[in-house]
Amino acid sequence: MATSSAGSKNFGKILWHILGGRDVDKHLAAERLGIGVCYLDSVLQGRKRVSQRYLANKRWRDVLAKYYSESWKQRSAAFERCVASFRVNRGYCPSEPKLKAGFGYVLWLILGGKKMNLEKAAEQLNIDQTYLSSIIHGRIQTSQGSVSKKGWPKVLSEHYPEGWKQYGTMFDQHTGALKKRAGVSGTEPKDRNSFGYILWLILGGKDLNARQASEDLKIHPVALSMLFHGRQPVSQKTLIKKQWREVLARAYGEGWREHADEFEKYAAALPGPAGVKKMGTKTKLR
Repeated sequence: MATSSAGSKNFGKILWHILGGRDVDKHLAAERLGIGVCYLDSVLQGRKRVSQRYLANKRWRDVLAKYYSESWKQRSAAFERCVASFRVNRGYCPSEPKLKAGFGYVLWLILGGKKMNLEKAAEQLNIDQTYLSSIIHGRIQTSQGSVSKKGWPKVLSEHYPEGWKQYGTMFDQHTGALKKRAGVSGTEPKDRNSFGYILWLILGGKDLNARQASEDLKIHPVALSMLFHGRQPVSQKTLIKKQWREVLARAYGEGWREHADEFEKYAAALPGPAGVKKMGTKTKLR
């Protein structure tokens, strides 16, 4: 059963209280729950729906009971009432892409459109669900090499014969318009006075290999791209925990030597190790 918008908002409010309410440390909470800060924000605000299976796989109950024991005892019953109304599987992706002239939209049509099962499709295409969703909605692009290497035409024709019959030719046309190899991200961040821009420069600028960089920095490619463009927050704690300075100095020595001072300047302005963001009575969940 799909959750309603009101149900999602109610769940987000309950979770927010369990995590500490106005004193919630979102960076720490997201780390404990095994998700990104932006994803947690979306859940807290009711914009992102989760499923019973997702909660079970991520073991959120165990995490909440361990790290937020007092508030969990007080609100676990309300938490369970909300969860009982959630759909069992998060897989369905009914949201139609706004961009209807790209590779992602054609892929979405082949996979079933509003009836597609995101989780199942991601497994068949051998790709992360978040990454697949981002491709479908045009937030990131894949490459000809990746499509060929993963054998997507064969997978789609075998598992989605009706969709492939109808849109296979369009798929091939749009695939031909993709960049030939994966990982290179030439889009320059607009804000040149930002941490994301300096990190982008250190990693190679227009010649950086986003896939390799994401592996080196232990961050999802989508999250790394969002960080470059100021849509993904990062904290000083993350820099320390993932040893970004050491990685950059070792693997991107030339860029690090040139921009290390600027890196430290912007890093000093990032949220500290605690990453606490308090919310006043008139402040909405962020």
